Amino acid sequence: MQQVDFNALTQRALKNIRALTRGNGAEESAVQISKSDTDHIHCDAITHIELHYDLKEEKKTGQVQMGQVLSSPEELTKMIDDTLAQTIKNTDARKFMANQLLSRSDKGFSVHGEYFELPNLNRDYSVHEACGGCGGQGQTGCNNCHGTREEVCHVCLGKGMAPCQHCYGTGMIADGSGGKKPCHHCGGARHVTCVLCQRRGRVVCRQCKGAGHIKCNQCKGLGVFSRVTHLLVKMKTLFEIDRAALPHPAVKAIERQGTRMVERGHIELSAEQVKREDGGLAIQYHCNFPYIISLLAINGKPMKIEQFGFKGKIMKAPAFIETLTGTQIALLEQAARGDGAVQSKIIKASKTRLIAESLGLVLRMRRKKAMIGLKKKYPIGISNEGLKNLVNTSKKALDQLTKKARYSAYAIAGLSNLTLFALYFMGGVRDIITPLVQGNLIAIVDLALIPLGGFIGALVTRQIIKRPLQKALGAIAKNMKGNQTGVITNYILSAGLFILTLLALFFLGQDLPSWIPL
Repeated sequence: MQQVDFNALTQRALKNIRALTRGNGAEESAVQISKSDTDHIHCDAITHIELHYDLKEEKKTGQVQMGQVLSSPEELTKMIDDTLAQTIKNTDARKFMANQLLSRSDKGFSVHGEYFELPNLNRDYSVHEACGGCGGQGQTGCNNCHGTREEVCHVCLGKGMAPCQHCYGTGMIADGSGGKKPCHHCGGARHVTCVLCQRRGRVVCRQCKGAGHIKCNQCKGLGVFSRVTHLLVKMKTLFEIDRAALPHPAVKAIERQGTRMVERGHIELSAEQVKREDGGLAIQYHCNFPYIISLLAINGKPMKIEQFGFKGKIMKAPAFIETLTGTQIALLEQAARGDGAVQSKIIKASKTRLIAESLGLVLRMRRKKAMIGLKKKYPIGISNEGLKNLVNTSKKALDQLTKKARYSAYAIAGLSNLTLFALYFMGGVRDIITPLVQGNLIAIVDLALIPLGGFIGALVTRQIIKRPLQKALGAIAKNMKGNQTGVITNYILSAGLFILTLLALFFLGQDLPSWIPL
């Protein structure tokens, strides 16, 4: 069992909290621990293992010998039930299932409601059944001759006589002098004996070749099908811990991230395979960890924190950062609403480190990523809802700060785009480029003006809004990314002005590009 230095753990918590309050309204000396209650908690937990399965069926022609051959579907159902019942009792199978958890770095601790595939325990079963189409005979009556083995002659159509091929059934042929004479082949009778059936009117059935039956199409003449069932075994974990023996924050921590707690050394545990009273399988855990409740004072105001594990992780703490920075957050909210001097309020608010970091993250990335980044910096001391509101407020405040500059930038970008499009279409630039471009590639060159205009607009917007941002935020504004420069707006503006230019060409009676279907 690990030795616990409770004093070192409380000092680590004190250091972490001082680091969070630094620049956020409290000096290091203003953060002190007045009292700590320590405990070394021992508790038991258990993971029950249940067997589950999926069935995958295939139907194959013939007697396929895959896995164990059974006599009926009913026997298959019984066999699956027996197999699972025997598996949970088998020593090697139980060891295999237990190792699926015990071989993990977390030993499967706190893994609840998850399924694990057990390919070593999978089984195949085959059930043979007679073909319903042919009754297991592999053949069916010929549907052409209906078992008579003969069919009507297809040459004479059952008449026994066929039209003479020499006179084409007319009975007369040319005599060489322009007249006609009786056909020497049929003697003028127009019909001759059918060479296929020799006047019988019937011939051997072409479909069954005279057998009277044909191969069954369903079973391909094999008379039997095999239903192959693949039994795919998996196990499900059900984790339980003695909740009554644990502080509530510790219960929540174990249930939400117990596996990570073990992997990172917050919890020490031993685990072993055990047999339940009902004969089932389970993993028994004996775990221990330190737990500390400390009373702190920040700027003279008391607060309680709770630490968990051998690394002294702070699991529960009040929103002390929100309390310390409440006045500055209120200033930022006023700036976000456009109340009063926006720039002045942002300057005052950003002197607080939390708000400065929030503004900097919003300048560099989208709000969702900014919140994740801020959460990494402030894992405690401010609620998730507080972080979300702060990021949203930061974005709105920056929008208010740059609103006039952005509108001016869009106007200048629009004029730049119109000048570009006019020079291209009306100033002769396109006439110079067209002979240099093969085929219909001129359409691509024309349309390339839209992203070019958007890019120019974004550059213009970036330069214009940088001034108020740097005035308010200083060095923080140096890392500004595209999400603050109205990239999408500029591209939409460029596309709209491009269409407007083409309409102007049309109304002025000038030639439109040939790729436009007008």
